[in-house]
Amino acid sequence: MTTRATLTGDELIATRYVDAGPTLVWTAFTTPEHLAAFWGGDHATIRSDSVAVDLRVGGAFQLETVGADGCSYPLRFRYEVIDPPRLLVFTAPDSGILTEVRLEPTGTGTTVVIHQRRLPPDLQTEQARGGLTGILERLAVVVAGSTADRRRSEKEQAMTDRQQTVHRYMEGFRRSDHAAILALLTEDVVWHIHGARTTRGKAEFAGEIENPAFEGSPVLEVDRTIEAGDVVVVTGVGQGRHREAGSFRFAFNDLFTFRGGLIAQVDSYVVPLG
Repeated sequence: MTTRATLTGDELIATRYVDAGPTLVWTAFTTPEHLAAFWGGDHATIRSDSVAVDLRVGGAFQLETVGADGCSYPLRFRYEVIDPPRLLVFTAPDSGILTEVRLEPTGTGTTVVIHQRRLPPDLQTEQARGGLTGILERLAVVVAGSTADRRRSEKEQAMTDRQQTVHRYMEGFRRSDHAAILALLTEDVVWHIHGARTTRGKAEFAGEIENPAFEGSPVLEVDRTIEAGDVVVVTGVGQGRHREAGSFRFAFNDLFTFRGGLIAQVDSYVVPLG
């Protein structure tokens, strides 16, 4: 879903669904580090050291935006209503604008509605509408990232040590962090890519993952992780890019055999997908 914003006279209303619960979205609107991350939208940046929040009725929050022209613009707001995690209302003393932020639980996420009233004539513009749209779009990115980090952390806490090692291995491929991958392997690691080739030892393994025939980092989505004895099995789907053939999709099944805390053997089965 993208932001819907309408400007009618001196009122501007913008609505956006975000993939995070109301409590997390409330935190984004009321903590300096989150405000600095999204308040500038796609048209400005926020000086992180300029954000101050005094979360109480009559209290203020202030920040400083830096536009594309490099000029700084200080902003100051006064809290009028604080009803967590549902409603936040604040005014801008300099302009008289009244802003209402409503957070409505919607499925597993939140519908954010921002209603601005008493816009002065110079802010009753498409530029103002686009600015508020950009702020909500950036908010959606920031809170979705926080949600993904939390879910990843919860998943990791439920993993065994060996499963976490495999998780770090997969992350190494996603980020093209070859040093991180090699650090998880024994010196005599064997990699069987069934139906294709076999590498033996870290040097050959490094040569395979640095293969110049491919470009960029692969997208890897793990569907299942199973552990039995010294073996961890992961299945999933992925996407990569060949320099000559272009993008391709595949399903994979990797078996990781451990010796101690390191991966001693990888058996990879890859099936191309149309």
